Amino acid sequence: MYVESNCPLGAYSLTLELEYTDTSDTTYVDSVQIGVVVDAVMPLNPLLATNVTGYDLTAGNENEMSIFITNIGKTDAYDVKAALTVPSTVSEISIVEESYVTFDVVNYVETVLLHPVLYVESNCPLGAYSLTLELEYTDTSDTTYVDSVQIGVAVNSVEPKERTKVAIQDFHVTPTRALPGDELTVELELKNWGSKAYDVEAQLTIDSQSPFFSPDPTLVFVGDLGSNQTTTVVYNLNISGDADAQLYSLPLVISYYDVDDQPDSLTEDISIGVHSIVNFQLLDIQPSPVTVTPGEALTIEADLLLLGTEAVDFVEVQIVENRSIGPFLTVPESYEYIGRVDPDSPVLFTIQFTVDSDATSGSYALQIKVDCWDGYNQLRQVTIELPVVVDGASNGNEETNLTLWEIILIALRILFGVRP
Repeated sequence: MYVESNCPLGAYSLTLELEYTDTSDTTYVDSVQIGVVVDAVMPLNPLLATNVTGYDLTAGNENEMSIFITNIGKTDAYDVKAALTVPSTVSEISIVEESYVTFDVVNYVETVLLHPVLYVESNCPLGAYSLTLELEYTDTSDTTYVDSVQIGVAVNSVEPKERTKVAIQDFHVTPTRALPGDELTVELELKNWGSKAYDVEAQLTIDSQSPFFSPDPTLVFVGDLGSNQTTTVVYNLNISGDADAQLYSLPLVISYYDVDDQPDSLTEDISIGVHSIVNFQLLDIQPSPVTVTPGEALTIEADLLLLGTEAVDFVEVQIVENRSIGPFLTVPESYEYIGRVDPDSPVLFTIQFTVDSDATSGSYALQIKVDCWDGYNQLRQVTIELPVVVDGASNGNEETNLTLWEIILIALRILFGVRP
């Protein structure tokens, strides 16, 4: 076989056709494919010969080739210049190392080696491509030669790799229980789960109907993120005072460029729950002021007022028995179930407690606990402290020394039916 000098290096398929007959005079025709490889070029000017290995390329990776240049002439070659180029029509293949190499001299029968590194983009179509190797050199008579060799390469596979993906790994909201009128700090931890990302930006989208607003720009430029690298983006938000107690979603758009310089983006929702304001106050307390004596049982009647932003359910009130702050004891009547309570709508209730018979005189705080369930079906508790005065000593063994004037006052109270 004769191979022309401009034939691209690479693999080719030949067909060998066999025709024969058997003893019964039946004719058979078989075709056999025979593979041949053109891996060297004999130049027209027999001075430098080229041999190539590593022409199988993988897309999405860097590929190293080996180009052997051997002096097969009778003299030395001087000022040898080797330039490997990719056709302008092939944009997915680029030479990143050793695209141009020079040698002062290549001696007779000497072989020099080039190691060009080709990067093939992951979106490069599989198939055969032709590169051009241009050799320029002079002989001992100072004659210049220029040889152009077509080198065939084959992109026959794609390197599996992680694609660039930047997403939210974690986020924190401070304070954890957000109320209408609050100021929030939202910390978002972004992580690159794939190959390197460039020019990463985070854009928080706040709808005009949302109760949230930001005093700062919502577009944050992050920069480049390497593989498995994390960064933190912080937003300061305010909540309007009339915000409804519910879960709000704020879209966060993360945009970036991947390793192939292709733009990409990801949208994730940040959910922030706004809770209702729940507080209670007692109105029209009877008796008022609350004054008791040791051992006495007292019934309190009052209106329970909800100071909040929405109604609450399953409201119940009860006296807290806490001997460390007051000499008050609970009884079965120390608890009352009310039910649903709306804001600014007082509800009447009645509860009872007793005073320890050994209580000493003084001013104390009677604790009344209010339990309820909010719109998130979460238990909310509010404790109201009611001032109570304990009047009178509890020890009967103590001697009482009364003056004449005090005895007269007591007698007058008894006479007119006034309780001493």
